[in-house]
Parts: sequence; C-alpha cells; structure tokens
Amino acid sequence: MARSQRTTSYADVFMLIGRLPWWSHLLFAVPSWWLLRHYASSPLPAAEAALYGGLPDSLFTQLALRQLAQVAQYLLPLALICSGLLSRHQQLAWRRRQALAQDPAALLQRMAWPEFQQLLEETYRPKGYALLSAHGAAAEGAADLLLYRGDERYLLCCRYWRAGRIGVAPLRECFTQLVATGAVGAAMVSIGAFSDKARRFAAERNLLLIDGALLQQWLLVSQPPAPQAITPAPPPT
Repeated sequence: MARSQRTTSYADVFMLIGRLPWWSHLLFAVPSWWLLRHYASSPLPAAEAALYGGLPDSLFTQLALRQLAQVAQYLLPLALICSGLLSRHQQLAWRRRQALAQDPAALLQRMAWPEFQQLLEETYRPKGYALLSAHGAAAEGAADLLLYRGDERYLLCCRYWRAGRIGVAPLRECFTQLVATGAVGAAMVSIGAFSDKARRFAAERNLLLIDGALLQQWLLVSQPPAPQAITPAPPPT
C-alpha cells in the first residue's frame, strides 16, 4: 500500500513538472546542477566517523547519497533541458496545428500521401469500413484504396488526389477499377475540383465525387458521406 502511494506521489510530481512552462525547465537546470555538485563534493562529518570508529548506518547513507549526487548532477540538468526543449517543440507543433485548423485548405495542401490516406481511413472507420488493400501506386506513393465492411467492398480512387482539376479520363480509370474489383461503389477523391463533364460522367455512373471543399468539411467535422452501393453502368462505347 505504501509503495503504491509513493508511486502515485512520484507520478504527481512528474505531471506537475510536465505542466510547467518550457522555459522553467531550463531555468531549474543550472540551480539543480549547482546544488547537486555542492552536495556531492561536501565532506563527510569526520568527527562522527571517528566517534563511532567506522562508518555507521547514517554515514553510509550519506556516502551513498553523495555518490548518487555525483551522477545526478549531470543527469538531472540534462533531463530538465531535454524536457524543456521537448515541451517547446510540442507547444510550437500544437500552435501550427491550431493555425492550420483555421485554414483546412492549407492543411490539405501541406499533407503528404500517408497523412491523406490516414485521413480517409479514419473518416470511414466510424462507418464500419477498414482498409483491405492499396493498389495502383502513382506519384508520391498515392494509390487506390479498397475498403471493406463485412462482404462489401468500396473503392476510393486516390491516384489523382493532388490534381487541381479532374476531367473525365481519371473517372474512366476509376470506373474500370470499380468493375475489376467487384466493389459495391466507388468515389473519386481529389483536393481540387471536378469539371462539369466529369460531374456528368460521375452522375451517369453513380460515382461519388469527393472534392477539396468536402475534404475540408471532413477535417472540421470528420463525417464522410455514407458510401453508396451502386449497380455499375456499362462503359460508354
């Protein structure tokens, strides 16, 4: 019981230190080094050692503490400096995320493919979909994602996700992949926009279009449209 209480006390101390401003860690580094160095180099009370004719328990404890202080005089300041720098890094990263959250369009532009794929997976996961496979890798590793839920398969065509404007040709590729994979539905994903011809093509074949405006909404509310099961129309002759 006592050990559990001590562990809790240590955890509380570390939590308190973690909540301090980052600069306070650096501020405490120098005094902690000076105090530990002063204690480690301070002499043992020789009079007490001579009185007992050796090293009693109290002197043995003091000797052990001084040896520990010799190591801690370097480790503790180093730990404080590292924790302060880490806290500062996390603070700056949080501020950047907050700034980007106010401008989801900029956040999309700065995303790399792994982050974009993670966004899609996390957005569809609440709907019960999980990643089955990624295939057809293109630039920057982008690929079409095949999701599944039970026996259903759903295709996300993402190879042109960075294109500023999508025409009919990528949608033809997406429709071909839809037929080849036997998915119940498909969506074309791009951070840009779709041409009027592309929108008509998608409407004729029940392909869902996910453009930059919709992706920005996902970043704010994390709610995708429900995947729609379709009966694929035959390709144009």
